[in-house]
Amino acid sequence: MIDKNSGISIGTACFLVECNCISYDCDFINFLRSEGFSIWDKHGFYDSVSWIYININSKIYAPGMPGISICETVGNHAVTIEEFECIYGIYKKYEGLPPLQFGE
Repeated sequence: MIDKNSGISIGTACFLVECNCISYDCDFINFLRSEGFSIWDKHGFYDSVSWIYININSKIYAPGMPGISICETVGNHAVTIEEFECIYGIYKKYEGLPPLQFGE
């Protein structure tokens, strides 16, 4: 189990997601919270930012910061919310299984 106190950049599972609705009451943020994600509280929200970092291993998300890349991301490129939800759904399907076990 990944220690949630380890931060946003733990492991190699941080996605950069283009998100125009970054706020505490946004549908996408509410989705992340419902999935057990929590905010990385090392900085705040910035109104001019339309991207969010999401680590699917530590289940931590962090709004972007203007001019600063807070961690490396999978593929070195952003994905859309819809693309992230698809990718996350694939990994969620295998949650708790050994890396090379695919279930029934």
